[in-house]
Amino acid sequence: EAEGLVEYMLTDLRDKLKEVGRLDVMTAVNQRAMKYYGGDKPKGLMLKARTLHAMGEDDIARGDKSAATAKFAEAHQTTAALLTQKPSDTERIFAHAQSEYWVGNLAWEKLDLTTAKLKFKAYLALANQLVAADPSNAKWIKELGYAQGNLCATALDQKPDVTSALQFCSQALDTIRRIADATPSDQSLQTDLVNQHGWLADAYVAAGKLDLALSTRHNQLNILSTMLRNSQNNSDLNYRFALINRSIAEIYMRTGNEVMAILHKNKSKNIIDKLILIDPNNINYQKTLQNIENIF
Repeated sequence: EAEGLVEYMLTDLRDKLKEVGRLDVMTAVNQRAMKYYGGDKPKGLMLKARTLHAMGEDDIARGDKSAATAKFAEAHQTTAALLTQKPSDTERIFAHAQSEYWVGNLAWEKLDLTTAKLKFKAYLALANQLVAADPSNAKWIKELGYAQGNLCATALDQKPDVTSALQFCSQALDTIRRIADATPSDQSLQTDLVNQHGWLADAYVAAGKLDLALSTRHNQLNILSTMLRNSQNNSDLNYRFALINRSIAEIYMRTGNEVMAILHKNKSKNIIDKLILIDPNNINYQKTLQNIENIF
């Protein structure tokens, strides 16, 4: 019963709280879940690691990177030990892949690109192991797409490696599209498809291919607009919608189309203003508002 409770807290309940943008309630849920993680048996330890991942993710959203560091480090140590005991167990490979991702993601947040790339490459290696073990498993294919997407993102950071960025971003979009097209009703996969379109658009911008970047961003916007028709009050989707409009405004500014740039900038700002009223403690909203205002 405890394992079932934690599973619900980490999946359905957490997704619902993300939709309404309640970081404060997610924190309380995470703390409650930690009391039920299931002891020192392997399954319980993997549940504990997943809870630590969730808690660290929320720490990042609050801007508390120090707290996130401690939680991800503990989760990484736990999943690494479990994987050492059974290195071919796909559930343990998956659990440690999540730890590698979160440690890498936090390093990226801290602008430690060297560590981020190292961890994201480890994540990619684990994802490839999962797909090799079961090539038809959609969950493993999705992990591969995520891992390719992370290396796409790091290739665009600081001193962009345009060739690697275009390679990994294209691979990630193709990988996610393969399973998203097969299950169009899966909103999670549609969200992933939105994300990968965004990274490929950024790669096109870095390569100076602004027409391709703009068309890719509009494809991204079309997918998300369809999703929002049935979830107009979904804070997570609205936040993504604001980010896309901000990016489109930036591309239009580069092409010299100030009228369209202003239109998309205002759309983005209006959405972020509403989200801040719902969750004023979310640092991501505050940062995005500043970025919108800095477009021009």
